[in-house]
Amino acid sequence: MLLGQILLGEHSEKIVTLMGLDYQQIPDAMTCFSVSLYTAVLVFFFEWISWTPEWKKKFEDASIKDLYLTAIWSNLFHYVVIGPLAYCGATYYVNVVGGCLPWYYALPGVLATQSVGYAFGHYLMHIPALKWIHKFHHKFNSTTFVRPIAANSVSVTEFSFAYALPLVVGLLVFRPDATVSFWVSMIVSFFNFVIHTPPEVLNMNSLPNCFMTNTKHFYHHQVRETKHYAAPIFDVDRILGIDDGKDGAVKRD
Repeated sequence: MLLGQILLGEHSEKIVTLMGLDYQQIPDAMTCFSVSLYTAVLVFFFEWISWTPEWKKKFEDASIKDLYLTAIWSNLFHYVVIGPLAYCGATYYVNVVGGCLPWYYALPGVLATQSVGYAFGHYLMHIPALKWIHKFHHKFNSTTFVRPIAANSVSVTEFSFAYALPLVVGLLVFRPDATVSFWVSMIVSFFNFVIHTPPEVLNMNSLPNCFMTNTKHFYHHQVRETKHYAAPIFDVDRILGIDDGKDGAVKRD
């Protein structure tokens, strides 16, 4: 049920606006927070399967524990504020414009937009003038840790423009219905946790090279920051011309 139907009554035909917004088309709170809610469930699950004896020992270090707690707060802010605002805004636009495209156009269209948008944005964030945006995320490296909680542990600027914006643009352009919008957002969220899950916990080396894997992404975090920009599903670096041509991550058995 839309918020407008609650405010105006189920059978109201009158369109009431405030600052140009049609209340009858504004998604309700459950819709706005749905992706964030299930994303929180996913991070809990992936953290649980990654809670190995080796990690337990490392977690005893006070500096590691402090960074982990900082990551939790970063996740919570994005789940409660930025994520719901972006998803609610995109959903409202699709509700107003209407004319949702069939899922077999909308789903791959949104995924392609997200893949290209994030990879290119990530590449730009490694340019010295813009690296301040991405600096926090690279606190998660070989000297600290890379694990699922780090997936959404980024600055507010990065989450807004590199995480949310490509997905929102895809939703606005390809206009999936509410069900497809939810699932495409969850697919991106799911694989973001997957590529931040340690390879020794989740082996992805059987995937074709066109896909992003945790081995590739860990190489980016732990070995060379200028390799493997794409995330979280398709490896589009070569297509975009942002691959440096040098050897990258080697598959592990």
